Amino acid sequence: MPHSVEVRVGNVAVSVTPILAFDIETIPDVRGLRKLHALGDEAADAAVAEFAMQRRRQATGSDFLPL
Repeated sequence: MPHSVEVRVGNVAVSVTPILAFDIETIPDVRGLRKLHALGDEAADAAVAEFAMQRRRQATGSDFLPL
């Protein structure tokens, strides 16, 4: 069970539970995406990443690419 910590806000003591959250951002593997989708070198890296994220949004509603 998480432990509460008492914090004073002015004259009021408030009991809070500390929470640690991680937010991991990823960088698309453009080289891998080119191979996966059979895209040539003529498209810019940003265009390849956007293409993959648009496909992901259509499939799942989120642009987070799978591992």
